[in-house]
Amino acid sequence: MSRRPILFSEVAKPLRNLWQKFAIGGLVGVSFFLMISDQAGVATIKQVKSSVLDIMGIFLELGTQSTSIIRDNLDTLKQISNLKNELDRLKKENQLLSDWKHKAGALATQNAALRNLHNFIPLAPAGSISGRVIASSGGVFSKSVLINIGKINGAKTGQAVMSGVALIGVVVQTGNNYSRVLLITDLNSQVPVRIQNTGDPGIMMGDNSKMTKLFFLPQNSAISEGDIVVTSGGGGVLPPDLPIGIVRRGSGALFKVEPFEDWSDLGYIRILNYKFDGAILTK
Repeated sequence: MSRRPILFSEVAKPLRNLWQKFAIGGLVGVSFFLMISDQAGVATIKQVKSSVLDIMGIFLELGTQSTSIIRDNLDTLKQISNLKNELDRLKKENQLLSDWKHKAGALATQNAALRNLHNFIPLAPAGSISGRVIASSGGVFSKSVLINIGKINGAKTGQAVMSGVALIGVVVQTGNNYSRVLLITDLNSQVPVRIQNTGDPGIMMGDNSKMTKLFFLPQNSAISEGDIVVTSGGGGVLPPDLPIGIVRRGSGALFKVEPFEDWSDLGYIRILNYKFDGAILTK
């Protein structure tokens, strides 16, 4: 009769029972042995503890270094990603500046030719008064700002207010030290303008949005998206050729103007010092 093979579970079961019975007692005994040995100053135990401490220190140091290396690598990858985004932005900006350079060169050449042709006499340089925006009433029905330039500084109702390079509005109310400026995007704003590329006149009106609308353009106007809009000087209220923005196509046959100025970052401004009939006040 053949013998039945011995299963591993049959051997392991008694050992597991013995371990469950004596494990706690054995661990307590080892703990007491280590405590007594440490108190008794056994050199071997102290050496073992010292070695364990050194090993733990090495592992902890390696872990710290690994964490630092990983963190540095992640920072490097993040910087590389930021540099890539910055490079893309600079490329787009460079392309835009290159386009503007070609447009400016063409306009300068055309302007010089027209001046020579018509014996053009330019206006005297306008005086200006510099200040800053101290409050904004960006409500639903009003688009105006309060500036720290008043009557005692030379501010007058009807004067043009510029940002760094573009028209942003007109002075509509003055106090001794402060004035209120109606922005060109306000619903009540109407500015006589001219399309610089074609010379077509029109009226620019605000609608309380970030863009303005163009009306009363000639029927045969060759206006197109990307053309530059400037003041026409019509009515003798504003000086001519003040830059405003770029033509954008709206719905249907409507054209809009995207101002050069970023309304969310309106800070320092300047008032052009001129008379209401358009004559420049020089100092």
